[in-house]
Amino acid sequence: MIETFLLHSGYTEPSLRAMRPEYDRIIRRMRERGFGDLSSDMAVTELDSIILQMRLPEVRRDYPETEHYLRNATRVRNGGKWKP
Repeated sequence: MIETFLLHSGYTEPSLRAMRPEYDRIIRRMRERGFGDLSSDMAVTELDSIILQMRLPEVRRDYPETEHYLRNATRVRNGGKWKP
């Protein structure tokens, strides 16, 4: 499920190889949030945000659109303050 999603999202084989050890953790996190598969848009969005959060801080800094997306998705702004 995860590997197919990542392939369709444009990840390369070296990136997949580096992420494979994390698949169990990603699946566990998805199940904790009530998603058993990727049949809903919310599940796909959740998986996408988990993958983006796994990026190294250096990579996230170089791609500000990732940080912007995560702030909007989680509604958490700088300083960790919740903003409804």
